[in-house]
Amino acid sequence: MEFGRGGRRLREIDHFLEAAQATSWIGWQLKEYHRLAGSPPTGSLIDPKSGSLRRSMAERFSRPYAEAVHGQVLKTAYNATSRVFTLRMRPRDRPGQTIVRFNEQFVYPHGFAVSIAPTVPWSYADGRLVVSTEHSAEVDLRVRPVQVRAPLL
Repeated sequence: MEFGRGGRRLREIDHFLEAAQATSWIGWQLKEYHRLAGSPPTGSLIDPKSGSLRRSMAERFSRPYAEAVHGQVLKTAYNATSRVFTLRMRPRDRPGQTIVRFNEQFVYPHGFAVSIAPTVPWSYADGRLVVSTEHSAEVDLRVRPVQVRAPLL
């Protein structure tokens, strides 16, 4: 999918990601060494002049998603403004694991909190949140950013 140019481009990207609840994204980007007709001057992942990563674009496309679900997904959502990821699932009748992936650097740079109901074991390492289930009751998973508090003066 290609998007428009300038400010409209960013609105189109945000609208698409929200409407589609895009859970995983892979794409490509042309690296300009010389200005090419039709290539976007803004809104791309790499700044064509400096070659550096545009953090705001990386944050826009970095979204948590369920990589593997041990059971049936009932609902999944990610709110890019609040950065809250939710997954409601019905696990299979036997023990197994569900894996949620996210880029901590871009999505939760100050840390994250996990809440799961009913309470089940979970672990996190290298961008993988692993949730273990042993029953078929519905599970509600929520990952949210940790609120950074200003230091007391």
